[in-house]
This record gives sequence, C-alpha cells and structure tokens, in this order.
Amino acid sequence: MPASRRSSLRGLWVAFAAVVLAGVIAAGVTFVLLSHRGGSAEPAARPAARAAGLTAYTTDHGHFTVGVPTSWRRAPAAGSADLLARNQSGSGSLLVRTLTLAKPIDPRHPRAVKDVLGTILHTGGLRVLAERAVTVNGTPGYVYVYTFSDASSGATTMHWHYFFFDGRRLHVLVLQALPASSFDQLAPTFDAIAKSVQVRA
Repeated sequence: MPASRRSSLRGLWVAFAAVVLAGVIAAGVTFVLLSHRGGSAEPAARPAARAAGLTAYTTDHGHFTVGVPTSWRRAPAAGSADLLARNQSGSGSLLVRTLTLAKPIDPRHPRAVKDVLGTILHTGGLRVLAERAVTVNGTPGYVYVYTFSDASSGATTMHWHYFFFDGRRLHVLVLQALPASSFDQLAPTFDAIAKSVQVRA
C-alpha cells in the first residue's frame, strides 16, 4: 500500500478512536460479542500474512481475503457470515460476509453509496459516531462506526463496519471491541486487519 494510503487509514483510526473513546467511555458502556452459531476449521496460513502476524483467510468464493491475527480463534458464524474470529479474552472479534447487490455501486457517487449502505444499516437505535470513504489496496470502500443496544441483553454494542465495493459483490468486514477500555489496546490490531484486505475480481 502506498505510504499516503497507509497514513490516511492510520489517521482515520486515530480520529475515530478519539471520537469513540471520548463518547463511549464517558457513557460507561460495555460491548457484547457478535452473535454466532455453527462451526468451522481454522483458516489456512499464508507466508506474507504470517510475516505481519496475521493469517490470511480467503472466502470460499475467492474474491475477498483478510488477515486474521494468528492468536485469534475461529468461532461459529451466524447466518450468511463467512467467518467469525475472536481473540482469547473475547475483547476483540471480526466478522466477514459478502452480499450480492441488485446492481453495482459506483463508489465515485457518494449519494448512491450512502443510499445503498443506509438501507443495509437501516436498523432502529443505531448511533453513528463517524463515517468515511476509504481505499484499501486499491479497493474503494466505506466505513461506519456506530453503537446500538442489543435487543436481548440491552447492552450497548459498537461496530467498525467496513464495506468494500466489487461490482455486484459487497464485501463486509465488521470489527468489534469488548469492552470500551480495550479499544486502545486493540486499535493497532484492527488497523492491521483493515489494511490487509485484498479484493480479487
């Protein structure tokens, strides 16, 4: 990734971290893990990812690859999710899924992007803390940071919700911290995960 891209993405995380930690910790919220079910094997290792402390995971359809921390363990994934993984303490987790859109999104048109993503995220009770267009390894995307109350437990959940555009395919990466005080420690790992994304047409 060019230095300008790495700097831009790192700056995004720093800015978002300031917003999230200031707002979330002040509110005294706690996070809950993503819901999950079903089981699967560990993702296969790849040399380049291993060198960065990540293990490359590629979805079954072969179009999306993301680095998973080598110490994290794969957990049962819910519904259409391709992958759910979390660290040993449960303070960090990631989820990967790919959606099929009715028609491609042109990332050069912000209104069209936000109209589609807004529909996907149209859930009552979401509190959007930050949002921004990003480009990772040549792939355009968009990220939302938001909180919401879990329907069953009432606990407040925070997601860093990435969308990557690939024709009619919309690749989704969700990163979550549990609890708020763990975010500062997890931020470098989340940054590395986000920067590892590779999309193949």
